[in-house]
Amino acid sequence: MMAPEADSRRSRVLFVSNLFPDSASTYRGLDNATLLHKLRDFFDVKVISPRPSLSPRRWLGFGSPVLRPREMDRVLDPDFIEVPYVPCLGTPFNHLLMRMCMSRSIHRLVNGAGFDAIVCSWLYPDGCAVSTIARKLDVPLVLITQGTDTHHYINFPMRKRVILSAIEKSCAVISRSIELGRLLTDAGADPGKIYPVHNGVDESIFYPRDKILSRKLLGLSDKERLIVFVGNFLPVKNPEFLIKAFSEAAVGKEVRLAMIGRGPMKSGLEKLSVKLGIADRVIFTGPLDSGDVAEWMGAADCLCLCSHNEGLPNVLLEALASGLTVVSSDVGGIGELLSREGRGILVEPEDMKGYVDALVSIMESGQAEPVVSNERSGFSWSKCALKHAWVINHILQSRGKSDGYAGKTLENVCSLLELEKQ
Repeated sequence: MMAPEADSRRSRVLFVSNLFPDSASTYRGLDNATLLHKLRDFFDVKVISPRPSLSPRRWLGFGSPVLRPREMDRVLDPDFIEVPYVPCLGTPFNHLLMRMCMSRSIHRLVNGAGFDAIVCSWLYPDGCAVSTIARKLDVPLVLITQGTDTHHYINFPMRKRVILSAIEKSCAVISRSIELGRLLTDAGADPGKIYPVHNGVDESIFYPRDKILSRKLLGLSDKERLIVFVGNFLPVKNPEFLIKAFSEAAVGKEVRLAMIGRGPMKSGLEKLSVKLGIADRVIFTGPLDSGDVAEWMGAADCLCLCSHNEGLPNVLLEALASGLTVVSSDVGGIGELLSREGRGILVEPEDMKGYVDALVSIMESGQAEPVVSNERSGFSWSKCALKHAWVINHILQSRGKSDGYAGKTLENVCSLLELEKQ
């Protein structure tokens, strides 16, 4: 039987994820939105964003907020769908409820507009809900695991079971780090389906800057060392550990710590700084936009991460693109980048002495030149999108559904992708 002749249109990709921004929640799933805009160079893309809700009235369509896309995302034509979600007790059926709410819309789009592939970011419940729909429609599904949806959810037997079932129904799984892929294969997923692809960075914002100029713009002294933390003030990020380590490492030194972010632990962190006698050296900036974060990175000597667990946080990629040294706990996929000489220092989780020693070494030596300025192109969103497009197109070609457009565009760049198949 001959393969069907490819038509002249571009392949169409339907993207499904609760992680996608709207006009009110502009930072929700921002990475996904950035990626999709780049993927439009290869495919026609439409978005469905299920929004989990605890309100039964909303499940029935009463009193549901009208979510609108950001103006820049209108080209992706996003549909926001309210879906039921019951925390903890709902684990056995949350994905079933989401599937029920999205099924009609996805069927209508695939059968009407002829979508060639579905890409779903976030394994549970999103990916588990979509996998059955995609199988029924005989549309290839590519899943994306972000982090917590693997390294945390895989420890829950019931979620693990439905996640592995979703992966079995999919054609490929893109993992944000090699480590996430290993966790899935160790749990029983087919290693042949795993494609590790690191996230991207906006290199027009994050790049090596003039440290003295950045400090002047921020009103900081160029005689002090500066350490920065960027993230939510949550227990998993372990910010208390950092403040304690800083208080020990800063004794007798001219150094400041900038805590960039927000979260429920902020008040306790401020009190801890006072208790340790370092309140005058710790700056709580509040949440900042990307440009301001980049300016602080340009002024800093070191970025600190001390999380209990991580996938591969984007702030790490942003710091490396900025030429900034990183001190981090060795968790998740962080070691994939920091293990290379000169990029930073890895410390075992909760190793206070090791972390203090690492901070002291930074404070005493500083950093004269950016450490990765010659490697920045590896973190661009354009290259990230190329890797995603290669995976999607590979799946379409294997099923005889590629229109040839992406293949012709990508045929000369496959050697640049460096997909590390595990």
